[in-house]
Amino acid sequence: MEIDTRFPTKLNTVSDAPEPLRTALVESLPSGEPVRLLVHAPAFTTEDEKSPATVLAVTNTGWLVASETENGGASIDKSDFNNTLFLELKSILLLGQLRICFAAVDKSYSVTIKFETVEDEIYREATDLILAGIDPALTGAAAKVPREASMFEGWPMKVRNEAQRYWPKGQRFLAAIQWPAVFDGNPFCRGNEGNIWGNHYVCSSC
Repeated sequence: MEIDTRFPTKLNTVSDAPEPLRTALVESLPSGEPVRLLVHAPAFTTEDEKSPATVLAVTNTGWLVASETENGGASIDKSDFNNTLFLELKSILLLGQLRICFAAVDKSYSVTIKFETVEDEIYREATDLILAGIDPALTGAAAKVPREASMFEGWPMKVRNEAQRYWPKGQRFLAAIQWPAVFDGNPFCRGNEGNIWGNHYVCSSC
């Protein structure tokens, strides 16, 4: 299949993944276990850094991330659902980022996937699958009740829509926090112009 060189692509099978990620997946995925979701993200470059191409695989028991290395090989981070600690999915303009924290050998680790946000719905699907794997009892059990929706009533329409869009399936919001823009009136800034830091919105779900 054709893989987009700019945006994330949902793969049909492991054989669709480009090398060296394909070989790493074949060697690391449990034999005979079906793969529920495969997502390829091409290398992502910003002014400050270049993030490697990755493939995220979600199975019935856990997940795996294959990342290209600078020497042309591939590294693997993986965990079962029982040892997955938390997920962080965020977007800043065109930069999307999925961070997965997990435990292994009595230590905590994390792996980060960076991607163009044009196709971020694929990673929202991935987080839904992983969260459902962590706690299957929550899947479909938590309906969006009016009290939870009312948490966003005072927020700007765009931000409210984003909160609804990123609402994980089968999860309930515990709290939603908003704090206003901060104006930095530092006299050392040129022309005494203040720096404006945008409004911040944080949601917590379970």
